[in-house]
Amino acid sequence: MKNVGRISVVVPIYNQEKYLERSIPSIQKQQYKELEIILVDDGSTDSSAEIIKKYAEIDPRIIVVSQNNSGLVAATIAGCQVARGEYIAFLDPDDYYGEDFLANFVKEVVEDYDFIAAGFYYDDDGQLSPQYLKCTQEFNETMIEKLKRTYLYSPDYEGISSEIFISRWNKLYRSDVVKKVIQEFKKCRGITLGEDTIFTFLMLKYCKKGKSIGRANSYYYNIGNQNSMMKNEAVEKHLDSAIKAFKIYGEILRQDGIESTQANILYFYLVESLLARFEKNNMKIAANIYSRLWRNKIYQKAVKVQYKNSKRKKTKIKLGLKRYCPFGSIYFYMANNGIEWFHKIKEICLDGKFLTKNVRRVGIAKTKKLYHFHMNRRHAFCDIQEQLPLLEKRINQIIQPLLYLKTDLEKCPIRDNIFVFWMDGFDNAPVIVQKCLQSIKDYHPNSNIIEISKSNYKKYTDINPVLLKDFENGEISIQTFSDILRFNLLKNHGGTWIDATIFFCDDFDLTNNLKNKSIESICFSTTKKFLQYKGECCSWSGFFFAARKNAAFVRVMDYIFEQYYLKYHTFSIYFFIDVALMVCKLNHIDQDALAKIQRNSGDMFTLNRILNEEYDEKYQYEIIKVPQKLTWDCDVSRFSLYSVYSVVIERK
Repeated sequence: MKNVGRISVVVPIYNQEKYLERSIPSIQKQQYKELEIILVDDGSTDSSAEIIKKYAEIDPRIIVVSQNNSGLVAATIAGCQVARGEYIAFLDPDDYYGEDFLANFVKEVVEDYDFIAAGFYYDDDGQLSPQYLKCTQEFNETMIEKLKRTYLYSPDYEGISSEIFISRWNKLYRSDVVKKVIQEFKKCRGITLGEDTIFTFLMLKYCKKGKSIGRANSYYYNIGNQNSMMKNEAVEKHLDSAIKAFKIYGEILRQDGIESTQANILYFYLVESLLARFEKNNMKIAANIYSRLWRNKIYQKAVKVQYKNSKRKKTKIKLGLKRYCPFGSIYFYMANNGIEWFHKIKEICLDGKFLTKNVRRVGIAKTKKLYHFHMNRRHAFCDIQEQLPLLEKRINQIIQPLLYLKTDLEKCPIRDNIFVFWMDGFDNAPVIVQKCLQSIKDYHPNSNIIEISKSNYKKYTDINPVLLKDFENGEISIQTFSDILRFNLLKNHGGTWIDATIFFCDDFDLTNNLKNKSIESICFSTTKKFLQYKGECCSWSGFFFAARKNAAFVRVMDYIFEQYYLKYHTFSIYFFIDVALMVCKLNHIDQDALAKIQRNSGDMFTLNRILNEEYDEKYQYEIIKVPQKLTWDCDVSRFSLYSVYSVVIERK
């Protein structure tokens, strides 16, 4: 590793009081300490200036630059002009660094690279999604010359290119390169869109050697701040700014002897970001915007290029409609209603297959019950929102006698049991289930792993006979019965419930955290989005749950399932378990046990999304953060020899 010296971190700031208490400390806490922190106040009218001043008074590494409001480009230039570091990095003030962000770059400086780019994370209100670069590689002058023409859009890549990505903030730069860039960047003063794309092009223009790191570095980009709706005047301003960025970028490209297609592509993505906001919330405005764009030669040239190079059928159909459909309302009706019709037809076909298969297997009467559960699962997310208030009222009545119940840690021991349930037994279970069970055994060799099935579940439980009888008669679904089972097992024996479709890529033991707790689960990056109600959000994973033996919390959950069914003879919705957990959280059951669940930046569904992608070591960093939830019925025969499935699950 070379001696990097001082790194200057430039933060352009305009009215970001909401985020500065997170973003500025994230720089101060960097593991790499040889820093100067340049905070540029671009004429803020909120309390940003006072916050900046507060930090500058206690940290001598902070340099404050104040100017009249002149825009992001001018603020970036002002910060770079005073930078004294050998390298420069950027941070947008509503984003933040992980503690190792700069240290991770420093480790890569083995040669005199003019820039190093890395992947990053999208942060959607706590939901983290890793964004990887195409691969880890070095760039020489010849490759950089080619990269100037493909870093935004490449015929080899769907969407915005991931070779180095277009932004300033996912890179570390040699200071002398940035000093050259800002001399040309001055002509971009006044543009408010696309400035990062132009900065990156100018950076490549002055670089001779660079490097990309495929894995995600700990830069957290706040997309939760990008989702506000626009008013009409803001729409006009956005479209005008997109044209301005197109013209300036096109002129820069022409001066460098490069044709302007990339400028068309930039314009396309800028207006697509506008359309995307309204497609979700106001289709009428989206249609009106599109009607104007259809006549726009700049936009249509980009659509033509992307249509020609697109490899995905769905994308090609959508781009084809954009090329040939002249009216916005017709286009959006076809694009959205057509997809809706397709899904309805697909559902009808799947329903027919489901009914035919089960009538042959179990007869008409049982198939009718199974179809009811099948439909509950399909409508699960709608049902939970619609029925939660009623279910809350009912469950509140049930738990009144238990509201102040709390776990006596001395009388409720920790037991290293692991319960894994597969109704028909594991010998004949699907391949995915068998692989998951083996991973549990691999990473928990000293635990008491108990395989639960229809042949032995009664041996370990004291579930009410009425519930058992109705389950065996098909009145309670297998999914809901497994929810009943987990809390009854944990109440009676203590330990950990692990769903049969959880795969372990590393050691992860929930019982280690029970020393001062009654229960433990995991709140991962996508948990919060699953369920939000009355100011509370989901903080658990029902398919990965640990508890002390006879802990108050699992006793309450066991009681809810029993008493609710005895009173109402149904569990109403597919996600009844999560409604019960939410009601427990609202009532602070067992000394607010659900509020103390551990948090993890990983996502339990990452592995399932990438199973058939070609394996890359960059994925390993994400899937070891937290155990991975798979689906038992995926077709493993379709995965290639070099897929993530083959390397990670089959361990080839």
